[in-house]
Amino acid sequence: MIRKIKKRDGKIDDFNPFRITNAIWKAAQAVGGKDHRRATEITEKVLDTLQKNLKPGEIPTVEKAQDTVEKVLIEEGHAKTAKAYILYRHQHEDIREIGGLLKDIDVVDGYLSMMDWKVNENSNMSYSLQGLNVYATENIISHYWLNKIYPPEIGEAHSKGDFHVHDLGTLGAYTYYGRETVIAKINEVVQVISFQDLYEKLILYEKLLSKKDDAYAKYPDDVQVLDKNGWTNVTRVVKKAKNKSMHFVKNEGGRSVIVTEDHPMVLGPEMFKPAQQINEETDKVLTVDVNDLLKNESLFYKKEVNIAEELIRNDVTDFWIDGLPYEEFLTYNTEIPDHAIISTSNNAHDLSNNLALTEDLGYFVGFYIAEGWMEPHRVSIKQKDTVENKQIIDRLKQAAYQFGCRPYLKTEDGHITLQIANSTFTNYVMDTIFDIKGISKEKRLPANILQYNKNFVQGVIAGIIDGDGSVTTSQTSIVLRTASRTLLEQMSVVLNLVGFTVRDRNLEGVGSTRSYNGRLITQHYPLYGMSFRTLQHSIPSVKYQSATISTKAWRAEGSGWHKVLNNQQTEIPDEYIYDITTESHTLVVNGMWNHNCVGWDLQDILMKGFKGVSGKIESKPAKHFGTALMQIVNYLYTLQGEAAGAQALSNFDTLLAPFIRSDNLTYAQVKQEMQKFMYNMNVPTRVGFQSPFTNITLDLTVPSYMKDEPVIIGGQPQETSYKEYQEEMVMINQTFAEIMIEGDAQGRPFTFPIPTYNITKDFDWENEKLDSLWEMTAKYGIPYFSNFINSSMSPEDARSMCCRLRLDNRELRKRGGGLFGANPKTGSIGVVTINLPRIGYLAQDEKDFFNRLDEMMDLAKESLIIKREVIENLTETGLHPYSRFYLADIKKAYGQFWKNHFSTIGLIGMNDALLNFMNKSIGDPEGEKFAEKVMDHMRERISDYQEETGSIFNLEATPAEGASYRMARIDKKTYPDIRVYNQENYRRNGDRDVEPYYTNSTQLPVGFTTDVFKALDLQDGLQTRYTGGTVLHIFLGEDAPNPDAVKQLVRKVAENYELPYYTITPTFSVCPEHGYIAGEHEFCPKCEQDGETTVCEVYSRVVGYLRPVNQWNKGKQREFTDRQTFAPFEKGKKGKKKMLAKA
Repeated sequence: MIRKIKKRDGKIDDFNPFRITNAIWKAAQAVGGKDHRRATEITEKVLDTLQKNLKPGEIPTVEKAQDTVEKVLIEEGHAKTAKAYILYRHQHEDIREIGGLLKDIDVVDGYLSMMDWKVNENSNMSYSLQGLNVYATENIISHYWLNKIYPPEIGEAHSKGDFHVHDLGTLGAYTYYGRETVIAKINEVVQVISFQDLYEKLILYEKLLSKKDDAYAKYPDDVQVLDKNGWTNVTRVVKKAKNKSMHFVKNEGGRSVIVTEDHPMVLGPEMFKPAQQINEETDKVLTVDVNDLLKNESLFYKKEVNIAEELIRNDVTDFWIDGLPYEEFLTYNTEIPDHAIISTSNNAHDLSNNLALTEDLGYFVGFYIAEGWMEPHRVSIKQKDTVENKQIIDRLKQAAYQFGCRPYLKTEDGHITLQIANSTFTNYVMDTIFDIKGISKEKRLPANILQYNKNFVQGVIAGIIDGDGSVTTSQTSIVLRTASRTLLEQMSVVLNLVGFTVRDRNLEGVGSTRSYNGRLITQHYPLYGMSFRTLQHSIPSVKYQSATISTKAWRAEGSGWHKVLNNQQTEIPDEYIYDITTESHTLVVNGMWNHNCVGWDLQDILMKGFKGVSGKIESKPAKHFGTALMQIVNYLYTLQGEAAGAQALSNFDTLLAPFIRSDNLTYAQVKQEMQKFMYNMNVPTRVGFQSPFTNITLDLTVPSYMKDEPVIIGGQPQETSYKEYQEEMVMINQTFAEIMIEGDAQGRPFTFPIPTYNITKDFDWENEKLDSLWEMTAKYGIPYFSNFINSSMSPEDARSMCCRLRLDNRELRKRGGGLFGANPKTGSIGVVTINLPRIGYLAQDEKDFFNRLDEMMDLAKESLIIKREVIENLTETGLHPYSRFYLADIKKAYGQFWKNHFSTIGLIGMNDALLNFMNKSIGDPEGEKFAEKVMDHMRERISDYQEETGSIFNLEATPAEGASYRMARIDKKTYPDIRVYNQENYRRNGDRDVEPYYTNSTQLPVGFTTDVFKALDLQDGLQTRYTGGTVLHIFLGEDAPNPDAVKQLVRKVAENYELPYYTITPTFSVCPEHGYIAGEHEFCPKCEQDGETTVCEVYSRVVGYLRPVNQWNKGKQREFTDRQTFAPFEKGKKGKKKMLAKA
């Protein structure tokens, strides 16, 4: 008989069979069961089966007993009850997990008693009721991630400390040649139309974008263009003066485009490169399958056109019907009959209202496009008097008679001229309906040719071939040369749709020469060409039918990624170039997939306002400076609730400066509005009694890539550009720094937003208007500095991120923005930090070290793949409503909301790993060399992941505020003899054990040296290997440094080192009575002079931001105690100091 049972927590308890009966009975009731006695009978069978399967003396487990219940229920034919029991079992498992979570870790008691170290894991969150709410919620959600979303091996790796999965508490203008063509849907009519024609066809208000660039825009709301996955909405069409070189880019599939030199060409999924950098024979561009994309559209269906209807649709009402003016005719008739006679006047030649779209009419139109010209009342075609041309002229003459016009022939000087003097045909059919009045480079196909039946269309093709085409010497393909780029690309689309593969020929640019009939011809304008091979299905062209049917297919026929064969600079005769902005940021141009560029992005807020969730309060785009700042506050607080980590905004001062002039604000008024902004950003009224992690980039001067952009106010582009607002930018930067210097009412610093300043080669170090920046840095050490002098970064990276200018999927890109910041609309979707000290401790040799590292990195990759999928799904289903709204353009461009965000792998404790693995520190040459080898290996591995998954990855020096302590605590408990640098140091000095912590990332131990230049020398090669966030903190000594000395230090670092980001961090204290005091003071020295003892708040940078030390976790508090501050103004490596003195 079974007397004991082993519970899930390992405890042995008395066995009670009635629990089994009760569970079976509840399951039976759930499916309509009413016989309790049957539940008792089944319990007896369960006990009998369970007893038989136990070994002598074995105590059954709860899981084994439940498995037996399921088995017996199924064997006894109670499938429905078994299913209900399984559901009941799983529900109780879920309840136990959540209930057990709250009970076992004593969430509430642990927080209230402050016994759990995680109460201070994040020093930005104060001890409070709101903090308790977040603390409890994050414990539950963390449990959910580790037990319900991640597979066991990932949850186990995190729980055991092999790595740390961060943020478990959160579910959380380039232009084209205007003659390039797109397939557009205008008022639901599909057309093949050029950029220029589309712009001119839009009867909309023309908005001036830039006087300097002579740039204008129209904003349609009913136009779509074809993209590689279907239709995409057009939001803007731009026309601007040409001021850049143009490039002709053609692929092996025969598709080509002419674009500006800096146009981002699409080289693969999320792979872009400027046109001028495209490599022939290696880079590939996509030829789309136009037939497939248009398979659901109604094409080639019209057999006739109703002239009167078409004229009215084109706003032409001065025509005559049956001898009466249109308006007068309507007084006698309600409808215009199909057989009515249409004319331009009572005395003019007329045409029948219903014009049949026959092959012969198509041929006439096509030949006219190739060889004809138009005068006010007639069309003319002139050809040499040859046998072949007489055959063509006869055909044209017969066609004219067929559609109701009388042709006139004239022969002179060895030429035959055919004319039709019919103003109705000329003005209404050719000019208005077909819209083909132009000659030479203005030639184009009839506007609605995709609606006209195939007989007519093939007639048009045939006429153009017989006029401008020729048969190649092989007799198996047709060549067409024309000065009209638009006509050529329209022909390519139409031929493709009727079954031919067309290839653009190499461009014959201005100045090129070719031989024709024995003489050399120099091109004074570009000449474009195309060719296609002859197939079984015929075209009613004299020349086509004289050729031989091709039996051999060309290479790279059809759609697909085809290598680039030609990339050449070219000249175009037009003064203007054009662009189309689409919601997807890509479109099909000339049958090739192309890109148009898109600007958390501050520009988004200024353009859209604060909105995005149905039923919630919305704000229109800001028209005033104060309104813009408050919308930014709401934006950052809201997104902090949806996305873990820092929220970053770029070009803060550049984008906001125009509002100051628009509002006519004084300096004092600007400062008042900025002060409101700062207080709202730092009062912890939301998101768990913490301020949102925020970073803003301040440009100081207008970036070159934004100088000529039109400013945005009220969501609309204005006539002025950003370069005109330098004075207002100065006001923003000075007031920002002054407010930071003043601090709050007690002299505490404003922690957020953390400002980042870009240090460029032309940085104005002597600018007195920046004195407040250096004073702020000396007093509080608030800013980050981006090194754009010697690092691999560029200020333009912030905007080029949207174009992802990279060669291939293996190229690792910088995220930008320092430790917490990021370029617009990018960041990290998830972070996993590898515990290197444990690997160093367990590894037997170097091979074993890298094998263990690979194993952990592979698990990290899998967890990040899962995180990306879950966050994407949660956003899709509405759990991140504001992120969903502001990332909508990314979704439309790439099919995923978070496609532009990195999967981040970080590392912790490199110094401690070296200590365990090779008994060296990271400051030792041998240790430094191995550390660099490890990082290079990690970078290569991340490249593999990026190539494998198609998602972007990066390597980061993760801040690891909590993980540095958590991992060290776990490791000391699991492996008591593992070496931790700070404890080793204390033991050597005879001190007792202290709280362990691992050295952050690849940093030097905090007490390693007081020589800042030695630290810089040792860190430069490691810091530059990161592609994600990284920063070097320069901790200064007790006394407040001189602002000018701080400026010189910032300059020397940027000019002599390659590391990308760094900070200057003094230590200071805040007394409740006297406010700010430079240096570390446990008690206020000013109060002591008055005989009082007042405890001060001591401030320093915990990882990337300033917080009182007493709010840090125990590990970080120990680290603060161990810190040795740098003395850069008195000390330094001699050789380095001499070199710097010359800088």
